[in-house]
Amino acid sequence: MKTIQDEYKDKLFNLHQDISAKYAELNAIMLQPQPDTAKAKAVSKDLANLKAQEMDITIDMHARIAKETGVRLPMMPMGMGE
Repeated sequence: MKTIQDEYKDKLFNLHQDISAKYAELNAIMLQPQPDTAKAKAVSKDLANLKAQEMDITIDMHARIAKETGVRLPMMPMGMGE
């Protein structure tokens, strides 16, 4: 199981980095005295796309673990505040 998780680790790490960057970008927009809501909504859509990619990779990893090891893992939230 650890070997399979390690194979997915880099993909998930890179997505986590991208998601964190998008949250920072969204916060920078929304903390302005007059936030650009159109820009914030565009960043929010980018963020949703990244989170969907993260979930897809996690589902693939869980399915592979189940197939190759017989271990079934519950889907858990990826992090606090996400």
